[in-house]
Amino acid sequence: MRCRQQGKPVIVASHLLQSMIEYPTPTRAEVADISDVVRQRADALMLSGESAAGAYPDKAVAVLRAVSGRIEEWCRSVFPARKDKERKVYAFQQS
Repeated sequence: MRCRQQGKPVIVASHLLQSMIEYPTPTRAEVADISDVVRQRADALMLSGESAAGAYPDKAVAVLRAVSGRIEEWCRSVFPARKDKERKVYAFQQS
């Protein structure tokens, strides 16, 4: 909360999809973690080992993008944003 009050971006760089280093699908807990981070209004989510050394880097990025996008849409429908608080979502895909 302090970062937001000071106008600093909040970036979550955790092992959000750790199981996808070895397996093609995330665990339920990992999907729930992504959902919680998005609902807490983090400005960015970052993958590291999942996309750098994982066996399924493209799929990990796609899962992160799909889950976060769906939760953001849900949040917007349930909690309409004020015009001064709207944020743009940028999703990056590996090439």
